[in-house]
Amino acid sequence: FKKYVTLNISNNEELLLDLLKYSKYYREIISTENTNTFSSYLSKINRLESVVTYPFLMEVFDDFAKKILTENDMKVIFETIISFVFRRLICEVPTNALNKMFMVLGREIKKYDDYKENYLDIFKRVITQKSHSQRFPDNEEFTSKIISKDIYNFKNKNKLFLLEQLENFDNKERVDVEKLVSTNELTIEHIMPQTLTPIWRESLGKTFDLIHEKYLNTIGNITLTGYNSKMSNKPFSEKRDMHNGFKESRLFLNKRLSFIEKWNEDTIIDRANFLKDKALNIWEYPESNYQVVVDDLKVFTLSDEDTNFTGEKIVSFKIMEDKEIRVDSWKNFYKKSSKILFDLDPIKFKEIAENQTYIYTGSILKDAVKIDDFYLYANLNIEAFLTRLRILVKAINLDLEEISFIIE
Repeated sequence: FKKYVTLNISNNEELLLDLLKYSKYYREIISTENTNTFSSYLSKINRLESVVTYPFLMEVFDDFAKKILTENDMKVIFETIISFVFRRLICEVPTNALNKMFMVLGREIKKYDDYKENYLDIFKRVITQKSHSQRFPDNEEFTSKIISKDIYNFKNKNKLFLLEQLENFDNKERVDVEKLVSTNELTIEHIMPQTLTPIWRESLGKTFDLIHEKYLNTIGNITLTGYNSKMSNKPFSEKRDMHNGFKESRLFLNKRLSFIEKWNEDTIIDRANFLKDKALNIWEYPESNYQVVVDDLKVFTLSDEDTNFTGEKIVSFKIMEDKEIRVDSWKNFYKKSSKILFDLDPIKFKEIAENQTYIYTGSILKDAVKIDDFYLYANLNIEAFLTRLRILVKAINLDLEEISFIIE
């Protein structure tokens, strides 16, 4: 914060005005009472409790105020973030890397000279190029997970979000699923019941136990109803044809059920695929048309572990998309980047230092890197420098993608 103020703010009044500006953006994001153009998108982000996105969202609001972004651009960005967050929830991707990612996402976009003209495409390119714990699950991964996932035991708010979006997508008669479930006017129903009766076993066939275990809590077998207690574990035909049964339901999730004669493995799979296709339209994977102009310099990251850099000359590096730092050798790259990593997390850095044989306390060779009260041995070859940097980066919970370097 001190660095930001020093570089961008000239006096106290300007600082307070800046704080006021961003506090208003923050209020726009978190307020549940807003009726602005973007409130429906922000409501979804907040229902998903995606607080880590707020730094980037505030920057997006500022870019909108500066007329860098249009209203439609904003909607696309919000939709993309919702898809990113929800796909990751379905695919159970850890969230620990996202706080750093969203803090620097705006800088990653603005490192391109033509970002004002191509903001959306650059944003889509940057967010889909993330890997490992920062990845945007693609259609193949999302499809596999949403069909097989235990939806019934999914975190309640996320389960309701999923069912509500499936129910309301492209439907003008919107259903407030979360509210109706909270007042017990709607409940979540297993079409194939949790306890199988003899009739259900016969209907499912000889492998009824395997079918029941595999599909019971999956999206193909889960729906909503206002009459769960009356349906209980009745045969499918009774659930379908009874008064207020699936045939009479006004819910989108139940429409296809009124035309099905028998509920078995095939129909569960068929319904799961139908809902999966709808989910792919709701939570789209973004496509970018942005073409990066490549010059004679080559950009790599520490994640390029299969590339041998022996004989190559390093020009500069960046950590977490901060300013570019020029270096004249791999040794200087190792020294400078190690010191920055220490500053980012001294405690974890020291913890790893105590368990590595190449880190010493006390004075040693003159080319060693002095950090705090210990030294890093630096008389190494290029691959050794990179290997040890990867150890340090992982130790302080950074992604290897967050250290990039340029070679000639």
